[in-house]
Amino acid sequence: NCQQHQKLITYLLDYKILNVGFVMSIWHLKDIIQEKFDQNKDGALLASFGDLFSKKVRIYAYPAYEEETGKLLKAAILPVPEGMQYLYLHLLQNKHIVDIKDFTPDILQIYSKEVLRSLLNNEPGWEEMVPPGIADLIKREKLFGIQGA
Repeated sequence: NCQQHQKLITYLLDYKILNVGFVMSIWHLKDIIQEKFDQNKDGALLASFGDLFSKKVRIYAYPAYEEETGKLLKAAILPVPEGMQYLYLHLLQNKHIVDIKDFTPDILQIYSKEVLRSLLNNEPGWEEMVPPGIADLIKREKLFGIQGA
């Protein structure tokens, strides 16, 4: 959630880390934007985004396919609430939000929530949805309650 991102940014900036970058899916970015927009009851939208994108914070957005259309969704063409359009455009133009250009199309239909659900339910196939070696690490260290091989 957005408040967690703000806490993390504050924590990192307290340690004088000058450049902070987050890689996140386009869906996560969309959720943050929607959450910020929905919280704008008192007109503090600009201040709220100012806190999130203060200093040298950058979000690298990993694209995804829209389920309904199969169209590749990127930060540059992300639909945002009408009242956010100019602020979002500002964030794009000033490279606070950047599209990841060199991505792996084969993994765009893998969603972390689905991987975690499969892993926690010990359903077959989750091993193929994580990077090489990670399944072995999860099993060896018995992470997420998995009993190792």
